[in-house]
Amino acid sequence: MVTSGKKSGWVTNASGQKVYYNTNGTTDTGREYVQLPSLTDTTKGATGWYLLQDGVAQKGAQEWYGSEWYFDPSTYQLLKENTYRVEKGQKVGYLVNSNGNVLSGVQKWMGTYYYFDPSTYLLLDHQDYVKSQWGDYYMVGSNGALMTGLVSWQGSKYYFNQSSYLLAKNTFSVPNGQKVGYLSGSDGKVLSGVQKWMGTYYYFDPSTNLLLDHQDYVKSQWGYYYMVGSNGALVTGPVRWQGSLYYFDPSSYLLKTSGWAEHNHYVYYVNSGDQKLVTGTQTIGGVRYTFDSNGALYSFTRRTIEWFLNREGKLTYSMLGSRNGTDGTADFSGAMTQALRSAGASAPVASAQRWGGYNTISIRPWLIQNGYSNVFNGTSSTASSYSPQYGDIVIWDDATGGDGHILIIADGSGSGATALSVCYYTEGEEGTAVQELNYNYYYNYAESPSFHVYRPNNWLRA
Repeated sequence: MVTSGKKSGWVTNASGQKVYYNTNGTTDTGREYVQLPSLTDTTKGATGWYLLQDGVAQKGAQEWYGSEWYFDPSTYQLLKENTYRVEKGQKVGYLVNSNGNVLSGVQKWMGTYYYFDPSTYLLLDHQDYVKSQWGDYYMVGSNGALMTGLVSWQGSKYYFNQSSYLLAKNTFSVPNGQKVGYLSGSDGKVLSGVQKWMGTYYYFDPSTNLLLDHQDYVKSQWGYYYMVGSNGALVTGPVRWQGSLYYFDPSSYLLKTSGWAEHNHYVYYVNSGDQKLVTGTQTIGGVRYTFDSNGALYSFTRRTIEWFLNREGKLTYSMLGSRNGTDGTADFSGAMTQALRSAGASAPVASAQRWGGYNTISIRPWLIQNGYSNVFNGTSSTASSYSPQYGDIVIWDDATGGDGHILIIADGSGSGATALSVCYYTEGEEGTAVQELNYNYYYNYAESPSFHVYRPNNWLRA
């Protein structure tokens, strides 16, 4: 207890502090929150509540019973107002609520989220990655506000969601107002260069980290060059670039520099001299070939495949109609007979023509007569030994009618090969008889029948 016979009530000491002296000239010791005559209200009998430390009125942010409170530096009373206060000599301040509590952690003020240091209760004045009062982490900028969008931090770039403010991980984020976005890895770092996302390879500009939004021939982070389309994805197959045609391998995505290639039903040839796809009439290996303006070879197999492609969505499966598509219906072998005939095969025998085409047994000698060889015969036990090749015609089962089937390998090879045929896959649904399915999938779906493979003696024949 401090004693003084000369002072009572509120007194300003030499340090400018407001000190309350009791009527006996003493000041209380310790910390207390008490009701005393008002410091600022001159109305007779007016009182106020003050936080004292050894009789000295406290102001600003103060701890009391485990919480932080804010006392107005002018009135010394608890400030019960939603406000942000910066004290004299400070660059940042405190956020106070209507109860007078000084807030900490992540708080919303004037429509923006800010972070207040839990140890000082002051607005954070530097960039930092902080843990909130509910456990989630956020990036705070030098102005104390939570950051969103692309952020640089400790030598790397990160993306923070514009709605949740959380670090994006293993996701593709498009900022508001932009057409393309950023890809974040499992550690939250924003990726650049060639990256795989949702089963597709994309290219992200190393200077902006954004998905590339225009066609370009780019250098990857490992040094190889790739062609990127306008959607940011790596492109394969034939590509037109700066007025010329090139071919990019579907497996490696790299530029093919020479030789033959098949892609999406068509065959192409790359000139080793300029590494471009050829067009028009060309002599290759002493043989003349003709290519269209897109570089695709005109061939017997192409015409056969196109017969089916041109009738997708137009034929309905039936064994009781024309069988060859002339009346809008067709079956397996009738359709194949007509496709091959349209491609340039010899005319079927009269009996086959009368019934709309061969069946899956009688068509076999006709295939031999028209440039095919029977290269493989198998069953379910040997099916894994057969690797489908472009242009192969495959006959399933050794029965006629609805039990047999016939297909043409129309795209790809091996496990990725697809087969075109008129079939009963959709159980006769109108307009769905022509189907292109993965060959291995369809073979297993059909319960792995015996099969016979007829391969073109010259898959490039005109």
